[in-house]
Amino acid sequence: MANKIMTLAINKKMSTRHNNIYGIICLVIIYLFSVVPCRASYYELAVKELTWVRSASLWAEEVQDTPWPTTVITQEELERFGWQNIRDVLEYQPSFYLVQDVNERVIAHRGVFRTNTSHLLFLENEIRLTIPDFHSFINDYDYPLTDIRQIEIVRGPASSLYGTSAFTGLINVERKPPQGHGTLFLEGGEYQQELIDLSVKKDQFYLLGHFWNRRGPKAHIEADKDYAIPPASGEQYIHPAPDNYALLGHWGKDTEQGLFWWHFKHQYQTPRGKYGQVLLPEDHSPFGSWEKANLDLVAYKAQWGDHIVLKLQPSIRHFHLHSPQILYTARESKGPVYLDIKMDSWGYGLNFWLDIPNHILLGGEIDVEDIKGYTISSLSSSGLAKEKIIPPDKYNIGLFAQYKYMLKSFLLNIGTRIDYYEDFGSYLSPRISLIKKIKQNYYLKIAYGEAFKAPPIFYKMANPLLGYGATDNLYPEKLKNITISWTYYQNSRNYLRILGYYQKLKDQIIYDPTMGTFSNKGNYQLLGTEIEGKYHTKNSIAFFNYSQYFTIRNANIPCVLGNYICSIPRWMLKGGVSQKLPLPINTFGALLIRAYGKTIHHSGNTIPSYVLIDANINFNIRPKCIFSLKIENILDKKYYRSGSVPPYPWPGRTIYASLKLNF
Repeated sequence: MANKIMTLAINKKMSTRHNNIYGIICLVIIYLFSVVPCRASYYELAVKELTWVRSASLWAEEVQDTPWPTTVITQEELERFGWQNIRDVLEYQPSFYLVQDVNERVIAHRGVFRTNTSHLLFLENEIRLTIPDFHSFINDYDYPLTDIRQIEIVRGPASSLYGTSAFTGLINVERKPPQGHGTLFLEGGEYQQELIDLSVKKDQFYLLGHFWNRRGPKAHIEADKDYAIPPASGEQYIHPAPDNYALLGHWGKDTEQGLFWWHFKHQYQTPRGKYGQVLLPEDHSPFGSWEKANLDLVAYKAQWGDHIVLKLQPSIRHFHLHSPQILYTARESKGPVYLDIKMDSWGYGLNFWLDIPNHILLGGEIDVEDIKGYTISSLSSSGLAKEKIIPPDKYNIGLFAQYKYMLKSFLLNIGTRIDYYEDFGSYLSPRISLIKKIKQNYYLKIAYGEAFKAPPIFYKMANPLLGYGATDNLYPEKLKNITISWTYYQNSRNYLRILGYYQKLKDQIIYDPTMGTFSNKGNYQLLGTEIEGKYHTKNSIAFFNYSQYFTIRNANIPCVLGNYICSIPRWMLKGGVSQKLPLPINTFGALLIRAYGKTIHHSGNTIPSYVLIDANINFNIRPKCIFSLKIENILDKKYYRSGSVPPYPWPGRTIYASLKLNF
């Protein structure tokens, strides 16, 4: 960190002559007007413990300097609040919410959600964790949070740097090998839940193994909660995900270079049919109801230079999916209709940057996707059928530039990226951010950006068996965002931020179940506000946030009813406090709360507002040993969530115990 701070300080003192040259290069590349930067930066380096953010601009910078509002979750916060799943971490952040899909929890952010995470970009140490074609990431039970230094959550479109998937924001996980030889983490809980993480480090070699098992609680669903015709009562497991695991590692002297690899096995037993029907044991034949996915990624990071740095990052990705789906059960008039989908795909990427730290960044991406094909089997009253679709290979070429202009009380960050996709053409993603220091510790930030989301081949290919396809050519979904924020900022751990944003979503891809096709019909606009604060001392950690949105214009699309976006609460209030307790053992107690406004499903059903309370306590038995006890949903609240399926039950009170050893 000292070297990074020293390098940053040296770069800020580069001569005006050099900065003029860099400014001219940037102007030619991105066609944006600016003036010559001065030597000084407005932020101070006097704070001893700064949490630097790397993913927002691909430069190491303070939270307040990022183009979009950014929140940092440290390893200490993960331990003190008992977060062991990245989706649960996100749900405590402003404007994030977990909705229910047929087969998994889905992350909604600022009014946007899919049946996967393709509207959010997930990174680890600035390396993309994406599935070919879908450009999403399976990041639930099979993704470990051991040896995490921090999680960076950027709320705002980031296509100007990353292209597709960085639609509403991005999440970057900074994983750092332990200081000692390794880490052992054990967790157990109710409903057959077990978690085992073991990491080892030897010289420049780091390896982490992760295992997660959860059968989940059983819930009896009455017939009035079943949407089959005729309806039926039955029991189901809630979020069953047994035997998920991951293996990841790194070979290199630091996380800025070397070889990285990941292997994820994800499986989930679907408790409901595609349209929300409660599944009985006889409904699972002939293909079963287990969704299984394997994802492998290998990437290499290399860099050369000092004042001008050249970085290369080649990568290979392989994804295999097996997803049985039950469209209609045998008891329904249209049934039975059972499907079995298998997909195999490869991705080959090369990212490159020419970096003049904290001043100019030029880079690009070349990505080729080899979709081996979709094999779809079906069983219906017409008999057994099988179809294999072999989509064409596709490629993407992206080029981008970014430029930073700094004065004592003024910072301008401008950038743009142009992407060319073989299957739909080119798209330009501009972004500009202006930060003004009003007076000591008070800042005003204004940002504008555009983003796009490339449509997957899976949506475009005609498929009579599955009912998917598109009558017309699909083109990218588009997002425009304007954000204005006011911040009282001491450092990345102590601040208060108030912001408002305007967001326009155009050409959203909507599925029409009556036609069995996708089309770019979604258009709506919304206004949102977020209030966020954090307080951090040696003995205390506190955070809170409030978010609310208002739809102001829509084109009468299925996902918007009146002023509500279906399945997402209009307002959310979240917070947590962790305090050192007066006990002989070094002990910290934490209390967390989430309050949600009422939610409306696209069917018109309403889920009333509710409040959830969690608690966590850490016993630091010795410097390298932490025992924790966590209780989720202390009040045993019986509550439902909706999404692409009708309202769905979620677990009641759940107790966990964990042990962490650093050796």
